[in-house]
Amino acid sequence: MRQGYFMKAAVLALLAAAGVQAQPVELSFSYRTSASPAVIDVAANGQITLPTVTVGSTSSATLVITNKGTTTYTLTTSSTNNSAFKASSIGTIAMPPGGSGALSVTFAPPVRGTFSDTLSLVFNTSGGQTVVFTFFLTGTGQSADLLTSYLLPSGNQTAVASGGSILFPGTVVQQTTVATFIVANRGNAEGTLRSVAVSGDAFSVTGLPLLPAAVEAAREIRFSVQFKPDAIGVARGSLRVELSDGLRTFSLEGSGTGASLSYEINLDGNFTRIAPGGAIRLPATPVNGRRTAAMRIRNEGTSDGRIAALTVSGDAYRLQDLPPLPTNIPAQGTFNFTLVFSPLLSGAALGRLSVNDTIFDLTGDGIGARLTYVTEVGGVATAVPDTNLIILPNTTVGTRQTVKMIARNEGNAAATVNGVSVVGAQFAVSDLPAFPVTVAQGGTLAFTVSFLPNAVGTVNGTLQVDERAFTIRGSAGTPRPLPSVSIGNLTDTADSLQQPSVSLTIADTYPAEVTGKLNLGFTAESFGDDPTIQFASGGRTVDFRIPANTREAIFGENAKLIQFQTGTVAGTITVGATFSVGSADITPAPAPVKNVLVASQAPRMRSVQIGTRSAANFEILITGYSSTRALNQLSLQFTGATGATLTTTSLTVNADSAFSSWYQGAASRPFGSQFTASLVINVTGDLAAVQSVSVTGSNSKGTSNAISVNLR
Repeated sequence: MRQGYFMKAAVLALLAAAGVQAQPVELSFSYRTSASPAVIDVAANGQITLPTVTVGSTSSATLVITNKGTTTYTLTTSSTNNSAFKASSIGTIAMPPGGSGALSVTFAPPVRGTFSDTLSLVFNTSGGQTVVFTFFLTGTGQSADLLTSYLLPSGNQTAVASGGSILFPGTVVQQTTVATFIVANRGNAEGTLRSVAVSGDAFSVTGLPLLPAAVEAAREIRFSVQFKPDAIGVARGSLRVELSDGLRTFSLEGSGTGASLSYEINLDGNFTRIAPGGAIRLPATPVNGRRTAAMRIRNEGTSDGRIAALTVSGDAYRLQDLPPLPTNIPAQGTFNFTLVFSPLLSGAALGRLSVNDTIFDLTGDGIGARLTYVTEVGGVATAVPDTNLIILPNTTVGTRQTVKMIARNEGNAAATVNGVSVVGAQFAVSDLPAFPVTVAQGGTLAFTVSFLPNAVGTVNGTLQVDERAFTIRGSAGTPRPLPSVSIGNLTDTADSLQQPSVSLTIADTYPAEVTGKLNLGFTAESFGDDPTIQFASGGRTVDFRIPANTREAIFGENAKLIQFQTGTVAGTITVGATFSVGSADITPAPAPVKNVLVASQAPRMRSVQIGTRSAANFEILITGYSSTRALNQLSLQFTGATGATLTTTSLTVNADSAFSSWYQGAASRPFGSQFTASLVINVTGDLAAVQSVSVTGSNSKGTSNAISVNLR
């Protein structure tokens, strides 16, 4: 067949009746594995995949051979090459016609990895022939490969074997250094972390998963080993980790160091000592202004002091001039940084400064305006929460809901508002004053927020008042129903390979623009689809719009009709439509559809050509379609050249089997019922005696048109 393929094999099957004997396939093969009872067919030179198995274990596959021919086959030899595979020792197996035999292949991987081999089977036939069949064997061996390592905060990841040591750096008494212990599986099978135990008062384990825990291939499990010394000096312990491949023991060692930290602040040019856990008060500062205080930590002890963490909380506070952390303060050394107070709101600003485990309360006053907000609907006012979330009343798609927004200055200075805006196509603001506007202490600023939803569901937007952003949220309900729909310009029936047009109209105007999709569906009378059934623009879906306050659908720029191709397969084409306002679905229930019947009919011949030719034969290429996806017979009528006499003037070919194979095969599906058939005509005598040939085809619906071609 053509349209990209030929139907040569089908023609050869037709010609076999004229004396050409095709070689049948007499042996078939299938196998099942030890992992599944499912039977898998396999062709000669095909692949047999044995189940993945752990190194040290085996899996197997049983190969079943069935003799479908008329000759007795005797399996004399079965062999493999790779030692990981072994075929069962079977002697010989005789398989008479209709008989079968089986042999087993065992896979035993010596190491982890993927293995391949060939299985060769040698058969002798009762006719004296030797036949060899080869199959490709594959299998994968798997095993876990567990590696242990640790990671200290100040170092690289270090591999450690059983019997090795994990050395912690010197750590301030009552402070903690954490080592991350890693169990990694570099194998291709699952391992197991069975138990973890630690000894030594200064050491503990945290972050363990529920044990026993699987360590999957190419994955790892991490947990923490903590060192927290109670006294100055060397502390020792041990870590015992039991894995699926055995027990591993590691020694732990760390040194406790002593330090005495004091804290100082400089606000007026002089450092003042602060008791650990005391309060720090910063001078009053304008909102968005900035005041700094120099901070100093002094180590008055006899060994290094460690600053592992230094943080500040509170929106008005931040730290600067910090060196990298963690860091050590040597004995009699100092650690300096800057505390910055920059209030964002008027009034008291609270915060906390944390140095390791020591916490200082921070206080300070911001001087400036402070705007608070309320929303008002129907005379009812609701305060806007600190989350800046404004919930608007439920609104139907296509309608408008308004909310009054009131800003009140509750600060200790006048406020200036430079602008109000909204982000989100379904929201708007109005009733705005000329900006910038001053809001006195205790004064208010009011404006309107509108919600105009075009989609059903929850809608979010953003209201921006200078630097402050509010999330505005509304819920939109279903829009009004669509008037009744008419799918027009279509007849109830259509011929193959036609291009009818379709239109779409609603019974009354709609106040909003409607968008939608026109869809083609197809139900064939025979098995299979016809992909050539599609719109002129391509595909089986096309977009349209119905402008607001109009009735007719527009396709593309301004077309009110859209064409589609009816294809070549008999069946029913269904034209349907869906409709939306914005993203809201307003398709009527049931959805509007129009059915167009493409009736089944006799085959249609479209062209006939002469293909390759030689002194003894010539090829006929026949192109056409059969809407029933069936063609039972091809009839050929030969006309002789002037003065020539033909012994055969007509030829009938039973094409049912060949065309059934074509139409039921995957290769025909892109072309509907279209075909190109190739027939080779053998000629005894002078080929020049044939002037022309005429071809017709027939199925259950009748005989096609005749179409002819000249050979000379």
